[in-house]
Amino acid sequence: MISMKKKITTIISGSDQNNFWMLDNLCRNLNKLNINNQVDINIIDIDLKPDQKNRINKIVNSLKTVEWPIKLNFKSKNWKKLLILRPYLREIFPGYKNYIWLDTDTIVQNSDFCYSFSEALKYKSLLMCPENDISYNFEKSNKNFKKLLLNFYKPYGWVYKNNLRFFGYKYAKESLFRPLFNAGVFCLRNNSLYWNIWKKKYLSIVKNSSDDYCLNMDQASLNYSIYEDSSYFGILDVKYNWLLKNKLPLLNRKKMKFYKNQIPHEEISILHYTQFDIKKKYTFQDLNFKKHKCKII
Repeated sequence: MISMKKKITTIISGSDQNNFWMLDNLCRNLNKLNINNQVDINIIDIDLKPDQKNRINKIVNSLKTVEWPIKLNFKSKNWKKLLILRPYLREIFPGYKNYIWLDTDTIVQNSDFCYSFSEALKYKSLLMCPENDISYNFEKSNKNFKKLLLNFYKPYGWVYKNNLRFFGYKYAKESLFRPLFNAGVFCLRNNSLYWNIWKKKYLSIVKNSSDDYCLNMDQASLNYSIYEDSSYFGILDVKYNWLLKNKLPLLNRKKMKFYKNQIPHEEISILHYTQFDIKKKYTFQDLNFKKHKCKII
């Protein structure tokens, strides 16, 4: 375990034993890039095996086991604790000014995000990346509506269905025309008003539910909090949370680094492979329009 004076910013992630390989990859990559010289790395332990704990303990500041924050009305798998714990990060790891959450299924390519996030948090208290962006949307079809007949369409999709169920028709309808922000990477200042807004909304959903599907509303409830009051919310460039499910990035074969498709082809800081099979080979295009078949890692 790394032992040193506490820094002003922490990166937090967590995993169970089944997804430990992702957590291990993330932490070792952060360590390789010397990001632990700039921030503390704290990990939530969900039933990790002793050898896994020993392995990860050597390269992080702390590894903490945490109980469910509230009593549930239903049974749930223990790993889903990671969802409901997110609004409690400043209580779990107190004493930091800035809190950065990284899902275990993220790959950090450079340390640029540390400085960018810290600077932006001086002016805004919550930072996130949108799931829809010009970098993705040029080739992406709109899945918010389903055609019924001729020019008649109805609202459609997983996001709309959940917003309708948990937040009501008015919010669900308005959200069809608003960006959705991905909670796989987010930054919150310790004094942000969004901690309590998020916690209150998310817990009200969980307390009034009879099955664990509601736990998946961590992202939806955080988005709801943003639209309740967007005054202190900052939108990050998608290079800080590049969703591979939306678009394969450009590849620099020599450096084995990935870049935005959008000109000027900036290097992506954080890749996110949610809903994406990272173990498969994919065909990537480079800046010279040549194609290469390879894996992400």
